[in-house]
Amino acid sequence: MKMMYGKGTSEHGPGVDIELSGDEVAVAIMAYLTAHGAHVRGPRTVTVNGHLCVSGRVYVDPSGFAINSDSRRFSGRGPEGEESARVDTKRAGKVFLCPDCHTRCSIVRAAAIREDGRPICGDCFEQYR
Repeated sequence: MKMMYGKGTSEHGPGVDIELSGDEVAVAIMAYLTAHGAHVRGPRTVTVNGHLCVSGRVYVDPSGFAINSDSRRFSGRGPEGEESARVDTKRAGKVFLCPDCHTRCSIVRAAAIREDGRPICGDCFEQYR
């Protein structure tokens, strides 16, 4: 998987491009199924639009952001739009109660750490900014 700033020419920023191999797309689909209660055991073939997937791409709009596995935040507004929000990797695997929406979330889903040191979930982050 490669994450980089996009090549968009919007006045609001270039966006973020995430490129995936076909295997990564298949793993993402299987993770989605598992997260929604569909558990598969044994050999399987994952197709996209009726064909084996060679590659995939996710484009994040300038109003959004993405965080890679090194906790580096890519703002859709480009490098100039970066803020200092980072995921707290010291707490990885733990569960927290989002102070904004009061739902229990895995720290892996944390989008940022508030000024008071508490993580907030990705769903609330856009409202928090």
